[in-house]
Amino acid sequence: MAITVKDLFQYDPNFEPAKIRRLTGKTNYKKSDTVDLSRLAALNDKGLSVFAAKKEGKTFLNSIQDDNMKTQIADAAHIKNEEKMEGGIWKTSIFGKTVEELVMDGLKNKMAVINEESQEKLQDSMQKIVNDSNGGMVCIII
Repeated sequence: MAITVKDLFQYDPNFEPAKIRRLTGKTNYKKSDTVDLSRLAALNDKGLSVFAAKKEGKTFLNSIQDDNMKTQIADAAHIKNEEKMEGGIWKTSIFGKTVEELVMDGLKNKMAVINEESQEKLQDSMQKIVNDSNGGMVCIII
């Protein structure tokens, strides 16, 4: 998805033609012409940048050079930065539960249908894997 001249007029019906020529790189522009995101970011117009970020998301944010401005625009546009999320993916909410809760529920449900002898064997195997591993991740699908 790209920002077009038509989008600029939706943002501001009185958008300056000189700015549009600068953003499109064309003297004779059409409403369907796309806008260069790096040129749009260089305008340093916070309102327009928030509009662009809501429409384009991280694609637009990546074109902003100033990290402080990037953070301000991301916050104003309600775009989350995964790098800043505490707890990473495990704390991400899906269907009203965190990923950690969903995984734990799934494991508990699977363990409930395994008989005791099989549970003990699985526990022994998991202990050996964890104790003998060199820090790698192991995924066992039951």
